[in-house]
Amino acid sequence: MSRITIILLITALFMLSIVIPLHSQSLESVSKFLYHERYRAVAKYDNYLYCPGYTSLQILSIEDIYNISLEKELDYSNNGNIQIINNWAFITGSQFRVFDLIDPVNPELIFEYDWPYSAGTIKTLNNYAYIHTGEWEDMLYQNQIRIFDLSNPLDPYCVNTLENSHPYIIAGYDIGNDRLCILWYDLDMPGAEELNTYDISDPSSPFEINSMNLFDYWGSSDVGIIENYAYVITGIGTLIIELNTIEIVDTLDNIYADGIQVENNRAYLLNNDGFTVLNIEES
Repeated sequence: MSRITIILLITALFMLSIVIPLHSQSLESVSKFLYHERYRAVAKYDNYLYCPGYTSLQILSIEDIYNISLEKELDYSNNGNIQIINNWAFITGSQFRVFDLIDPVNPELIFEYDWPYSAGTIKTLNNYAYIHTGEWEDMLYQNQIRIFDLSNPLDPYCVNTLENSHPYIIAGYDIGNDRLCILWYDLDMPGAEELNTYDISDPSSPFEINSMNLFDYWGSSDVGIIENYAYVITGIGTLIIELNTIEIVDTLDNIYADGIQVENNRAYLLNNDGFTVLNIEES
């Protein structure tokens, strides 16, 4: 499973700065929640945060944003990542689970599938899920992006699979603007990374648009998309890449985190030591 990094916050802030430049905004920490286990991801629905962890699925109440509290803990273990569409929560891990959130405090498990591979990150766009999976084949660990149709949450099914030949491993990926960017690295040649961009206007038939060699930027770990730009975290800086021309237009300093979701003027930031809520305000 690829590391989810703060670059998602950077890209979300970029979205918010379409009218107001990024440098004119400030972050104010308004709340923090410390927990007893490390969460794997975070997603918001109504006045609640859903945080899948290694041993359970926890629901946090943010009705009082200055006093985040644990509302409920559900006995679902080996979770990977979570995405919410309408009132449906899709959670990956050792199993693929779908919950109905009509009653946010008492989610109902409506679908559970024991797949033959491990799954981590899940990202959704237009009723399709793009899930990072891995499995052993002929003594080699193969990485894929499996595309699932979620139009019927009671019966999600795989419509296509994108993969690269061993020893390339998926470091990170993101979707947006009918594009899928996959960041690969070579296990046998440290520093050998590449960024592949796919057209996913038809999710059942994605095709590669371009590929960019990142040999000069070692330690690539994740990628985020906003508009026509990809933000790629590397060991020597965060690259801003224009996707039409495949040119590096700027470089930012690296910042890391485990998970992030931005909604309106508030960012929900998942760190190793706790849960922090940030206000995004014009300065």
